[in-house]
Amino acid sequence: MALFSCGKSDNPRPETPPVDSLYYKFMIGNDYSVSPVTGGSGPILLPGSANPMAGFTYQAKKPVRRSGGILTIAGAGGYMYMFSPLVYDTVVYNGNHITITTHYNGTDLVMAPNQRDIELENGRIKWRAKGRDTVYYYYGSDNRITRTESRNTMVKKVRTFEFDSHGNLNKTTRTTTDLEDNTVTIQEEETFTGYDTKANPLKNLWQWDDLYYRSLSANNFTGYSYKENVFQNGKIVSVNTQQTNITLYYTTNGQLDCTR
Repeated sequence: MALFSCGKSDNPRPETPPVDSLYYKFMIGNDYSVSPVTGGSGPILLPGSANPMAGFTYQAKKPVRRSGGILTIAGAGGYMYMFSPLVYDTVVYNGNHITITTHYNGTDLVMAPNQRDIELENGRIKWRAKGRDTVYYYYGSDNRITRTESRNTMVKKVRTFEFDSHGNLNKTTRTTTDLEDNTVTIQEEETFTGYDTKANPLKNLWQWDDLYYRSLSANNFTGYSYKENVFQNGKIVSVNTQQTNITLYYTTNGQLDCTR
């Protein structure tokens, strides 16, 4: 199955069936760097329920609903993130435009619907917008993502992407620059390791920020690390790190088991 291509490979693989259920450990957001609570350090993603599983509904081979998502929890020591089965997304397709709206189906929290918009061009993401923030996407001659860029009146953020010879994402680097004095204030690096050799069944779920990284590669990574350097007057004043590893499981026919 193919919806839209975020990249292509010189060695096409057999198409994988659509993912109906997805265990929460596969989610890694590129707007908040979190990982499952087990096997990692740094900001964590709590399971939130006995069965932390997202479910997907499709129409015409396109995902139109996701049941289950991530809540942000403010605490004395900072933010934590929790998977909740009460969070759900609706997806509306209108030509080259996609609107994703997050809802909360509970009474313990007041959460207004949260809308994000995606614009496509030539079957690829051109830009992704949330509120006042818009991220623009740029591609190489091989049709693979090379960088994203966003800016406002104060800062510019540029993220670059590096892939290996197998078509797997190796590293992203994001640099935040203060536009007033053109100095770097934050530099973030994410690395992806421990790839298997099995076809990636999540390539068609690029619509979601927390699955976008996984959708980019031919195979499936097990290791993720994050490092943030904060600069002041050209010197590093703080460093934040995170690292996590997950175990992958496979079905009897050799495909990645997304439910474990």
